[in-house]
Amino acid sequence: MKRNFYFKPHVLISCALILFSLTFYAKGWKYHHLDNDNGLSNSSINTIFQDDAGVMWFGTWDGLNRFDGNEFRQYGPEHNNPHSLSHPVIRNIAEENNTYLWIVTDRGLNRFNIKSGNVDRYYLQNRKNYIHRENEFKCVANKRTGIIATLESNKFYRFNSQTKHFEKLRMPCLHIREIENLFFDPHGFLWVQGNKKLCKVNIERNGSCKLINTIKLAKETERVQFDGKRYIWAQVGKRLYKYDTFIKCKTFIATPWNINGTLNAVCITAKGVYAGTTDGCYKLSDNKKEDLITGVSVLSLYAGERGILWIGTDGHGIYEFYRHSSFIHKITLNEKDTPINFPVRSILLDRKGNLWIGSKGGGLTCMTINQEKKFQEKENYNVGSGKTNNSVLSLCNGTKGRIWIGTDGYGLLMGKEGSPGIKPIEFKSPADREKVYSIYAIIQDGERVLYVGSSGGGLLRLTLGPLGNVIQVKQYLNDKRRNTIESNIVYSIINDGHYLWIGTRGGGLERFDKKAQTFTTFYNNPNSNSLSSNDVISLLKDRDGRIWAGTTQGLNLMTTKNGQVKFKCIDKRNGLANANIHGIQEDHFGNIWVSTSKGLARISKYNFKVINFNYKDGLQGNEFSDGASYGTKDGKQLYFGGTNGLNVIYPSLMEKDNFMPRIIPDRVWIDNEIKCFPQTIDTNYNTGSIRISFSILDYINNDKCRLAYHLTRKSLFGKENQPWIFLNNNNKEIILNKLPPGTYLLSVMQSNANQKWSSHPYNLQIVVHSPLWLQWWAILMYILLATGIIRLIYHSKKAKLIIKHKLEMQEQQQQQREDIHHAKLRFFTNATHDFSNSITLIYGAVEKLKNDKMMSKLDRSMISVIDKNTNIMDKQIQQLTEFQDIETKSIAIFIEEVNIIELEKYILDNFIDYVRIKGINLSLEATPSILFWSTDRSILEKVIYIIFSNAVKSTTKNGQIIIQSKVYKQELIIECTYEGIGPNPEDLANIYNKYTALDKFEKDMSNGNKSYNSIGLAVCNDLIKILDGTFSIDTKGTSTIFKLILPLKTKAISNPPMLMRENIKGTDSTIFTKKLKKILIVEKQKEMADLIKDSLQEQYDVFITSTDKESRDLIHKTSMNLIIYDLSSETKADELIDDVKKGNDTKYIPVIVLSSDPSTENHIKILENGASMFIQKPFYPSYLQAAVKRILQENDLMKNFSKSPLAFREKYDNIYISEQDKEFLKQTTEVISRNFNNEDYDQNDLSKDLTISRTQLYRKMKKLTGMTPGDFIRTYRMRQAERMLIQSDHTISEIIIACGFRNRAYFYRKFTEMHNCSPKDFKEQKRKEQV
Repeated sequence: MKRNFYFKPHVLISCALILFSLTFYAKGWKYHHLDNDNGLSNSSINTIFQDDAGVMWFGTWDGLNRFDGNEFRQYGPEHNNPHSLSHPVIRNIAEENNTYLWIVTDRGLNRFNIKSGNVDRYYLQNRKNYIHRENEFKCVANKRTGIIATLESNKFYRFNSQTKHFEKLRMPCLHIREIENLFFDPHGFLWVQGNKKLCKVNIERNGSCKLINTIKLAKETERVQFDGKRYIWAQVGKRLYKYDTFIKCKTFIATPWNINGTLNAVCITAKGVYAGTTDGCYKLSDNKKEDLITGVSVLSLYAGERGILWIGTDGHGIYEFYRHSSFIHKITLNEKDTPINFPVRSILLDRKGNLWIGSKGGGLTCMTINQEKKFQEKENYNVGSGKTNNSVLSLCNGTKGRIWIGTDGYGLLMGKEGSPGIKPIEFKSPADREKVYSIYAIIQDGERVLYVGSSGGGLLRLTLGPLGNVIQVKQYLNDKRRNTIESNIVYSIINDGHYLWIGTRGGGLERFDKKAQTFTTFYNNPNSNSLSSNDVISLLKDRDGRIWAGTTQGLNLMTTKNGQVKFKCIDKRNGLANANIHGIQEDHFGNIWVSTSKGLARISKYNFKVINFNYKDGLQGNEFSDGASYGTKDGKQLYFGGTNGLNVIYPSLMEKDNFMPRIIPDRVWIDNEIKCFPQTIDTNYNTGSIRISFSILDYINNDKCRLAYHLTRKSLFGKENQPWIFLNNNNKEIILNKLPPGTYLLSVMQSNANQKWSSHPYNLQIVVHSPLWLQWWAILMYILLATGIIRLIYHSKKAKLIIKHKLEMQEQQQQQREDIHHAKLRFFTNATHDFSNSITLIYGAVEKLKNDKMMSKLDRSMISVIDKNTNIMDKQIQQLTEFQDIETKSIAIFIEEVNIIELEKYILDNFIDYVRIKGINLSLEATPSILFWSTDRSILEKVIYIIFSNAVKSTTKNGQIIIQSKVYKQELIIECTYEGIGPNPEDLANIYNKYTALDKFEKDMSNGNKSYNSIGLAVCNDLIKILDGTFSIDTKGTSTIFKLILPLKTKAISNPPMLMRENIKGTDSTIFTKKLKKILIVEKQKEMADLIKDSLQEQYDVFITSTDKESRDLIHKTSMNLIIYDLSSETKADELIDDVKKGNDTKYIPVIVLSSDPSTENHIKILENGASMFIQKPFYPSYLQAAVKRILQENDLMKNFSKSPLAFREKYDNIYISEQDKEFLKQTTEVISRNFNNEDYDQNDLSKDLTISRTQLYRKMKKLTGMTPGDFIRTYRMRQAERMLIQSDHTISEIIIACGFRNRAYFYRKFTEMHNCSPKDFKEQKRKEQV
């Protein structure tokens, strides 16, 4: 991992640093110095490397440094981070496949991922036996051979990129005890140096090694270094020797060069060989040695791109030497490069090529160009006594070879091209002479007129005589009473034909009409496109005739449209380093150059983009002087003067600099979380920001390179292009905020230091995923839906007018059919009530016969057959009732985990006798993955029952039934294939139609025909639709296939109040005899009333009524303990129950409601109205007995408890507890009840939920229950398991999981300890007790 320390040097500091004995002799070179102040982690540089992407890497005594010309980034060891560097001391760097760097440290090798910064460490042997020694690890890389490393002599390893491990090479014995150097030559041979010998080894791809040559070194050999290109260099004493790896030779050849110090590094560039020693750096060429740096120890050298020589020193950081032909030249006065020591205030190039320089305090200097094309001083003139008066503020080329010189103290002077000396101007009138002083601007207008701008004297018009003398002076001063100049301080003047443009201090820009002698003033007005400031220092008319005005608050371009003058201001907002404009010039290409108080700036002719230059680019300084600028007519040379001298700009050289630095992606942040740079940025629609950084690899002028980008969004209607956005200098990051969903192409281009832009942008795709409702297919669906709705509305209105009468007739017919259909349903539903009573009577008779112990085995078998067929008849009759429930949509869904295989087996048990009698071959196939399925058990059971019933009944004798269950794409598929009678093909289309199904059932019943169970299949189809499933019937030859597809139901519906369909566990604790309990039976059918009476009269006093009125009278006369009310389709239980529950004497009487109605919603409604229990007919009498017994026992317990003193104190396992402890146990039980099915829930979680400490919980539970918290949780889970075993149909495995037991064997062991029997035996025993 990387250590994210980011340092911005902002400027690559170019300085003439002199540290004690450190001396530079680098003539013709420029250099930058980088050290800890610029972000380098350590100033001792052991190794330098430039990767294939162009990024520089520096290995120091304190970590690895990445440098892209703009910033340093440091990497080093991190505590407890195995993916950081293994040691801070970096010895060497090698590259693998443009992706990894191998970092050699004093404690192992590090495979460094360039993109992510992650590190894999390698030690080449067991770390426990490793003894740390400096510079012991060696590692080199070669594209053909790979990564070669060594730790000890004669132990060489090669890295296997597939297995990511080092494999030992079969290296021949080299007899080298201590390896000092290891490198590859350009031919791929490995050179090993140590113990005064140098071995050349060939390593094949298969790992075999062959010793090619051994060279013995002289005893006096101090160091051996490879220059990375061709030669191996050896230092023997002070003399250098070299060995050419390109030719076969046996020994080193002496060179003419002697060096001081110990040889540490050698590199070759196009300019020569450079050697780094403990005493400095030397250039070796043409049999001579040139000192580059002396007095400092050089540890490493590297020849980089663009001819840059990187020098790594011991303690002085990095020196970057480069040769760069600059377009900015600084003028000095003599061969010794003595600078101009006075501020330059005016510049002029005369017609003979002489350069005139006016300075403040240094007078006037005339310079010529020598044979070496350098300026040298020709003459220097003092224009006044003392430095104060010896100032030349303006210069102008006149006619007849004259040079007009404006001074500060002595007014106007004149010189002559090619003639030595200057002289003052003669005035005809002495009074006129007094008017001309402090001259800041001069222009000549024709042969006889000279315009002069002065500081305090306003504008002056001088009429010249034939000898250059002044005949007349006309002065224009500010006068509030007339149309005159607004300020008497004139700093600049330019001639524009009939007009003069005059820049003043405080008076704005003046336009002077020379013929009309009038002034037009342009002021600064903050609320309009006016001049940016009223202080106008400099002016320029470019070759296009445009007027530029330099003010103290920016550069202004004047434009005229429809007679209206506007000014466009260019200032800091446009990129200028400073807005105080001292001079303006136009170059050969039409670009505008300005001098400011912080350097020079070039403004592009086309887009007004700004490039700034400062003293680091070779300027005389950052501060320039007012009016001190000059440009040749062709614009190929521009001159600017400042406080420290003069600069000449050659724009053509700048345009020739076509170097384009590479741009590489660096890092990306998504919502401020750093990511490894991907090929495509993939994010979602709620991403807040994407920040992308790039590296522009210019190591000379990086701060002048700029970044620009534009974003293209792909859409269904084409591409949406945004304009190019240009970032400010030194900003290499792009920030994109809240991008709307879509696919984007980010194009990024870079400029070089001269603001030339790359023609090959870097492209990066960004994908912002839309939410589902904004995906393209969703939008298309919306469009199609809207189109469909519009078309539907149109066609529906049109069709409505045409078929209105027809629809009315169809509606009447349909209504009649519905009425008939519902009448039939009501008939069959009413009939089912009587059928249910008859079946209940059969159940009662069968139950009595079953209890006859004298009955023979044959009779019992026949009784069993009657019982099963009665059940089948019951289910068939219920289908009619369910048919109506489906019609009224009164079936509720209750989701639970259902064991599909067990359910199928359970249903098949009803038909086992049919299967045996008919000799059916039954096959049940299922995959293990469908052991449990989330669905409504009741509905699914009915559906499967109907399917199996039809299959068994319709299968021919000795036929086959195959039942297959499987899961496909999260859908349960049950197929039942049988051989036998199936539905007629012509009936398949109408088999699910509710009308035709009921009509066919009625027709077959009336004709006495055996009907294919069409009504059952219609019920089956409607039921499965409630679960969002599908049901289909298909025929293949003599086989019929029922296919059921059921999706997974994940949304559970809250359970309704418990219905009396489960076995109920009762407690026989009553002390009353059966005669003391009075039960009222409200039943219209005598046989049904007698059956209920016979089942209860042995234990209770039973009263029978047939009407609600009789029932109410009897209830008020006799104190009843229980009411059993049979709800027929013609009666309503609500009224009777309401009367009972509203009476003060009767509201505690429990009510059991009997009904054949299977509707769950009706059950819930009756229970909510006050019924204690609901029992669906038909039922077994024993079931009713158990229900009556349980309800009466619970009533007795509540009465006894309410009368006892224990109602105020409650008992837990024979321990009396207070109300506070009771509340604590209640809260504890509630918490456990919510989490008992979580197998990971323990006493720690319980203490957190109760917000008490574990110690307090343990003491309190031990005191109140005698158990630890863990035992209490396990006991609760065991009680829940007991209850589920008794009251539910879940398997034992399901109960173990539901109660939160992790270990099945543990559950069985604990359950057996508590009950002395297995869970299965316990369940069967309790079921028998209930029966």
